[in-house]
Amino acid sequence: MAIPADLATRVRDVVGREAYLDSPADTLSYGFNSYPLYTQPAAVVLFQARAQIEQVLPLLYARDVPMVIRGSGTNIAGSALAPPGGVVLSLERMTKVLEVDAVSRYARVEAGANVKAIQELAGQHGLFFPPNPGNVDAITVGGIIGCNSSGDLALGYGATREFILGLDVVTGDGRVLKLGSKVRKDVTGYDLVRLFVGSEGTLGVVVEATLRFIEKPGSDASVIATFRDELGGAELALELLGRRLGPVALEYMDERTTRAVEEAFGLGLSPESRSTLIARFHGPAETANVAAEQCRTIFLAHGAIASEARAGDAAQKLWRARHLAYPALARVCPTLYGEDVVVPPRHFPAAVRRIHELGKAHQVEVALFAHAGDGHLHPVLLTDDSDPAQRARSDRFVEEVILYVLSLGGAITGEHGLGVHKTRYVGHQYGEAERDAMLRIKLALDPKGLFNPMIFPVTGHEPKNPRRRGVEIL
Repeated sequence: MAIPADLATRVRDVVGREAYLDSPADTLSYGFNSYPLYTQPAAVVLFQARAQIEQVLPLLYARDVPMVIRGSGTNIAGSALAPPGGVVLSLERMTKVLEVDAVSRYARVEAGANVKAIQELAGQHGLFFPPNPGNVDAITVGGIIGCNSSGDLALGYGATREFILGLDVVTGDGRVLKLGSKVRKDVTGYDLVRLFVGSEGTLGVVVEATLRFIEKPGSDASVIATFRDELGGAELALELLGRRLGPVALEYMDERTTRAVEEAFGLGLSPESRSTLIARFHGPAETANVAAEQCRTIFLAHGAIASEARAGDAAQKLWRARHLAYPALARVCPTLYGEDVVVPPRHFPAAVRRIHELGKAHQVEVALFAHAGDGHLHPVLLTDDSDPAQRARSDRFVEEVILYVLSLGGAITGEHGLGVHKTRYVGHQYGEAERDAMLRIKLALDPKGLFNPMIFPVTGHEPKNPRRRGVEIL
């Protein structure tokens, strides 16, 4: 469904001809994220300034055009796919740093700013921005706000929401909501900043964020160990947490992930390795180094094949390899589904075991890596969407995993978001009363239900004939 010609002209007048795309050839690449599903946008608007957003949104909203906000397109749950007849609102060009206050420890940035660049900016001032999802070189500030994506350092520092002081949000009628402030202590009214963090673009367009920086850690020490069985690493992760050594990150990789990462990055892991643990410690040099050495000793005492401490460039290579585990796995199969579920850390080893059992029961190839320290698991389905039987088995596997983690008091997503992928499972975690409350919040801020209407709380239709790796779903 094309955008009406008169509306397209008015939008084009605001953003410029080259920033309004409506030919299928030009919009094609905006129909994909990292989730294996495709939808065809009716148009794409490439914004360069918030004033353009304030002008364009009322034009689209008044004409009942559904919209989705997009950054760098890395989401793997389908949180930024265009609805039928919808427009992609791209913030990829809005990358400015608007203000830095090193004394007050904050920065104001546009939503399209790159997260890695923000980490480096903080470092230039002797400060630190902890949110650190995988593939951090590609992701945007707006993206991590949309899904509360936090990555490995959430164990030591908390989730992304802890580092968002304020947001500027444009609503459908063009109004700007200036939420939060530049200070850490602020209890003025409702905490609408936290409402928007994790809302996956369903409430309005975040155009600017005030980010909280903290003191840069004095030292950074990492330890890696491998084990001869997959549960060895998982069980020792729980043991290590009980020792109170204070790791800021504690990561797990199963056999398939360990092998894929070794083949892709050559870390020098033993061919006998069936699971891997990586721990990271921050603090004064003597504290971090002592904790890392104690950790290494514990690993060896509990049956590690090898355990070594790394620092400097060697540690950076290690963490980059871990962060790129997902693309490393993409080398070995046609289609990946990157899941994320969370359990209380006490149940982490049991969850690792059960996920592999369910994979075998449903004849689904599964690789697993995890933020073990906070019980956040990433089962990756290695499948082929051109085979309907594999798709069906994969869907059954996902639902059983979700039911299992909920039985332990967990959650169906920790940082990937619900997207079009997991919207159908929300009823497993929340009852009708809770879902209705969220829908009422949605409609209070987006009364026409035009922002990202395909995902929870759903206010639009499912995509018609979406393609998963070229396969028609009828």
